[in-house]
Amino acid sequence: MDEATITVIPVPGGWAVQPGDGEATLFFQGGRAEAHARKLAQASWKAGAPARVLVHNREGVLVGSWEIGPFGESQVTH
Repeated sequence: MDEATITVIPVPGGWAVQPGDGEATLFFQGGRAEAHARKLAQASWKAGAPARVLVHNREGVLVGSWEIGPFGESQVTH
């Protein structure tokens, strides 16, 4: 079973949620982008594929991640 990776990255004027090979969704607020990414990850798991959410800050540094799969949802601290 392939793992889905959903990434939250800074873009000019806001944040983008990039679901793997899918089309990015743009948000003005980082918190909303992060919430959307987690929803996508939960939907992926409900469809049978574990998922990972990677969150980057304005400098592009990875600052947080979540894994959603058979053992529930776990946050990885960076």
